[in-house]
Amino acid sequence: MPSTRTSPWRYGVALFPLPVLLSVGATLASDLFLAVSLDDQLTDADVLAGIAGFVLGVAASWLAALAALVVLVAVVLDARALRRADADFAPRTAFVAGVGVVHLVAAALFAPLYVVSVPALAYYTYRRFESG
Repeated sequence: MPSTRTSPWRYGVALFPLPVLLSVGATLASDLFLAVSLDDQLTDADVLAGIAGFVLGVAASWLAALAALVVLVAVVLDARALRRADADFAPRTAFVAGVGVVHLVAAALFAPLYVVSVPALAYYTYRRFESG
């Protein structure tokens, strides 16, 4: 059995900031779309900027949810691998699954939940790489 340090799931867990950044990008793109669409005098460039903002906002939202799903799967499988290998840091799989679900819900539905999931995943990542 490979050591817990070389477990490939740890790289998926390290992607946890990506959904946050994509959510911010989606918000900025949506703001661009709204700002352009509420303008009274539109030029062709404004219309193109509005369409680009809409497309980028939708794409960033879906990519954020997909990345959060990858993080959820990776954190659960990594925690299981740590518990099976009897590592120094072996968190409860149910707890990290809950954190992953909160991260997924934050990416897909309610971004303020990042206040809960990001510090928890940052701590998990820190302890994971510290313990080897």
